[in-house]
Amino acid sequence: MDAKLLATIIAVAKKEAATVSVDTSRLAATIESKLKEFHRKSPILDLPEFSIVNDSLQCNWESGLKLNLGNVIGPKGDSIKGDKGDSVTGLKGDKGVPGPSVKGLDGSDGVGIDKISISENHHLMFKMTSGKTVDAGYVRGAAGVNASKGGRVTGGYSGGSASALLSPKGVVTLDFGTGSKTSEVVVSGVPSITPNSIVMCALRLEETAEHSVDDLTVDPISVSIKDLVEGVGFTLQGIMFNARANGTYKVHWHSVQ
Repeated sequence: MDAKLLATIIAVAKKEAATVSVDTSRLAATIESKLKEFHRKSPILDLPEFSIVNDSLQCNWESGLKLNLGNVIGPKGDSIKGDKGDSVTGLKGDKGVPGPSVKGLDGSDGVGIDKISISENHHLMFKMTSGKTVDAGYVRGAAGVNASKGGRVTGGYSGGSASALLSPKGVVTLDFGTGSKTSEVVVSGVPSITPNSIVMCALRLEETAEHSVDDLTVDPISVSIKDLVEGVGFTLQGIMFNARANGTYKVHWHSVQ
């Protein structure tokens, strides 16, 4: 028998037997002995097909030759079951301490409207409960049909002509009440205003209910513009540095852009 053919048959037989046997160390010698004896009777020229029949390894050739290589089922190994591990349950943690109950502080009281009026220069004025005065803008419109001179309508800031819209101006009233060093009035309804606009303002030497022209000349207030809001307006502020001012003052403003 060809040595390569014999080695191949032994290798294939061992591989087949290994799927069902726990020990194939002596299988090669058994296969080689039986194949040589079988070859003397019937020459083997090609590989057979292998199968397990009743725990025995069978070789079957296409020519019809068959060879039983014997039992290849090894003894069943011992079944060893590992010890069951201990079951450990963790200790229950302590109950947490409740957090402190915190009550929020009461909010500040809101600011309401104390008085609404229209100033002498036809601006809608809101006097707030905080003492602050808000100028909502010019509210005097053109005279209507068959209306008397100076008819008034409500509305936003009206500059009249295109040039006036680009360079709006007006007069507002600062109210210091019964006594304060500062007073502010919000001027709104100025759509051409921008954060970079230049707005000039000055105290008008015009008598008010509380102050004569001489009084305004001797003890004037300082006025300035702040908080320009694009498309809306700005805040005009008055300050009395040496004492508390009282009553109302008229201030002229002019946006020169």
